[in-house]
Amino acid sequence: MGGALQVDPLQILVYLKGFVEYAPTSQLVRYSQLAAFTAMFYDWTLNLGDEINYVWRRKWTFGTAIYAFTRYFAYGFQFFDVITCLTKGLTQLYCTSYFWILISCSTIMLFIVQLTLQFRVHAMYHCDRRLLIFNSIFYGGVIVGTASFMIFAGPSVTAFPAPRPSSGCWGIVPTYLFVAWLPGLVFDAWLCFLVVRKARQHTRDQESVNRKQNFLKLLVLDSVVWFGLMLILIIWNSADLASGVVSAAPRIAKVFDC
Repeated sequence: MGGALQVDPLQILVYLKGFVEYAPTSQLVRYSQLAAFTAMFYDWTLNLGDEINYVWRRKWTFGTAIYAFTRYFAYGFQFFDVITCLTKGLTQLYCTSYFWILISCSTIMLFIVQLTLQFRVHAMYHCDRRLLIFNSIFYGGVIVGTASFMIFAGPSVTAFPAPRPSSGCWGIVPTYLFVAWLPGLVFDAWLCFLVVRKARQHTRDQESVNRKQNFLKLLVLDSVVWFGLMLILIIWNSADLASGVVSAAPRIAKVFDC
């Protein structure tokens, strides 16, 4: 691609050394991905009956559509990712396209999950209109900021087929790409704060013993777990991208596996 990350010969040697050192564990990572996808598929088969009864056979709403899209978009994306990572002899064009798809789908998934979590916050705060407007504006800014930076940094990704006997694609990404995750990190931290705040309020309310409030307690606890996991994942991705390989050239990049 015309905007691909430029490296000098010394940088190339540094990257090749990193690839050679990583190669022995490369396939282990890929089979771990396959194991994770298998576990996810097994979980889907276990819950398929409930999904048919409580989702597909009922009247569809906006929330139902979001649920179905998130669930099956994630399955399709993970299946595509696993197949790519286990396939040998891929082409340069395929690997370049793969990394663009990887970046795009990861960003879309982040946006959809954050939208879903906003519904929880909206319900927990009794449909507060002012909070909804503020969060919607904040969320729109996150989408614009993240998408703009991804478009700016995307052409700097250099991807190529992994050398045999490894499979999948390898690549080099600029470490400044981690900045794209920061708007989502700030927004998720804000949502997490709202959930924890509501959880503390609920804990102090010892008079809530009826079924409705027990359900609210379950919603609060489940949301705290969800928001906590999202924060950890975004922080992990940002830190992973930021810890790049520093070479003799002024550019900083990170060796990236499929």
